[in-house]
Amino acid sequence: MGADGWAMSGIEIKSRKNLILDNLIRGNGIGIHLESSNNTIAFNDVDDNYLGGIILFSSKGNNLTGNEVDENNQVGILLISSNNNSLISNNASENLGPGIKLFRSQGNAVAGNLLITNDYGIVLSEARDNIVRNNTAINNDYGIYPYLSHSNEISNNTAYKNDYAIYLWDSSQNVVRGNDLSKNDGSGITLFYSNDNLFEYNNANDNKQYGIHLIASDNNDINNKQILQYTCRKRCVLRR
Repeated sequence: MGADGWAMSGIEIKSRKNLILDNLIRGNGIGIHLESSNNTIAFNDVDDNYLGGIILFSSKGNNLTGNEVDENNQVGILLISSNNNSLISNNASENLGPGIKLFRSQGNAVAGNLLITNDYGIVLSEARDNIVRNNTAINNDYGIYPYLSHSNEISNNTAYKNDYAIYLWDSSQNVVRGNDLSKNDGSGITLFYSNDNLFEYNNANDNKQYGIHLIASDNNDINNKQILQYTCRKRCVLRR
């Protein structure tokens, strides 16, 4: 048992090719803790766990599908040094931290997930070569937040009623394409010390501050059809 009487992990997996299906996992340190490969974790309810809902460490080739990962204390779904996993159609909402976070992880697909009322919807931290596609982020402080992350694709996502829809911090060579980033309380797209990124075909209308806001960010290429307000404080290219 961990501190305050909770078990460290509701389910811990250190073997391969398992199916973890239709479980209710609540009140642990970690709901599901995975350190292995080629497992399927599907349609579980994972809520009210202290350290996180589902945590993958040094794991690859796993499929997380259709899980309800809600109201966990620090993070909904967390990948640490984990590559080539699929996170598809999960609901990671109302977590006290990120709904989904990838840390030092690459080659993962994050697609079709719902992220409502987290501190962050999706965080990429020191992560590269991931695909973040067709997710919906609503009422988070930050919808999608790449931090020190490079060469990721962020496409066809919807983010509204967030403070910031997409916020890049010191991140480069990412492609941000075809996202609907309207009706946020702050800006649709913000870059802070982020260089050499490509933005195209994003809708950044009807945000309360800026459509696209670049701060100390160089050599970004912006090709957008829908921009209401646009501010650039350093070198950038705007194409229409």
